[in-house]
Amino acid sequence: MKHVYRSQALCLLLLLALTALLRPPLASAAPITSNTALPVHEGELIVRLQGKLMRSTDDSSGAGRELSVWAAPTVLVYGAGDKLAIFSILPYLDKRLELDSPAGRRSRRVSGLGDIRLIARYTAGQWDRPQETLRLAPFLGLEAPSGDDDATDLLGRLPQALQLGSGSWDLIFGTVFTWQRLAWEFDASASYKLNTEANGFDFGDVAGLDLSFQYRLSPFELARGVPSFLYAVAESNLT
Repeated sequence: MKHVYRSQALCLLLLLALTALLRPPLASAAPITSNTALPVHEGELIVRLQGKLMRSTDDSSGAGRELSVWAAPTVLVYGAGDKLAIFSILPYLDKRLELDSPAGRRSRRVSGLGDIRLIARYTAGQWDRPQETLRLAPFLGLEAPSGDDDATDLLGRLPQALQLGSGSWDLIFGTVFTWQRLAWEFDASASYKLNTEANGFDFGDVAGLDLSFQYRLSPFELARGVPSFLYAVAESNLT
């Protein structure tokens, strides 16, 4: 398929993100689709839910294939130490493939839990100044084949790209940089996923670069006892 279009719920060029609780000395924001190097308090557990829609169209094979994927990942983040955070990411997936066949237009669909990711992020660099902090944090993780990788329908075994899981054990590594001030935050993340072969199929490795900028819209002036913040977020993702 020639072109891949991605649209994430509540994540267009400009969207509003609500974050909770003022943590001195800086207001805590976060990227929508990528990582941040800001710390997680030791012993703290954060739960984050998202919704994403991914579409692949303009099939060059002549089969008229159109792939739509709804993804709802659940992210658990645990502060395992002063500089160490552990991430667990488990997605719920709904995949639909439509294509032309001699019998007419066909639709194939599957839904369920996908492959789980376990990632450790360590703060290797920290530079604090009044009303400002810069952080650098490498991360290392593993994607385990927890999703079904052998699903079938009336037409037989589903194509590998339509399976909920890959069936392979895959290594993930990279680094993330964060520059945060009182009114805004900038995050940049570079990652690489080393996919291994399973079921006679190799997806190929995946490199990613994610940029995120967040600006505080409300409150305009910080004060004690403010329960929440409203941010505008702009992001760019290159895969």
